Amino acid sequence: MNGKELFGLYVKRVGGRSRAAGLLGISVGMVGHIENGRRNVSINVAKKIEAASGGFLTRHDLRPDIFGAAANGPIHEAAVDPAEHVHPARKPHKHVHVRSRVAD
Repeated sequence: MNGKELFGLYVKRVGGRSRAAGLLGISVGMVGHIENGRRNVSINVAKKIEAASGGFLTRHDLRPDIFGAAANGPIHEAAVDPAEHVHPARKPHKHVHVRSRVAD
């Protein structure tokens, strides 16, 4: 999966463009531009997604052109869990998380 597809998966899993925009501090329009491939995930947004997803989506997964490829290979879709997303102003969820990566 490329950064655009991973970002689209993230948006879907957190509940849509509006929710993703609010969680990431960007406009709904920018979310749409990234999803549609008109814009790339910025460095700042990639870092926010990495932190908010507890590392399931890393900056390396989202922007390998800037940060280099992820050490463990591309992330598997099943690893992205919306319960993982923790907004800094919100209390973290109490869930058991399993990290899953696809082998090269």
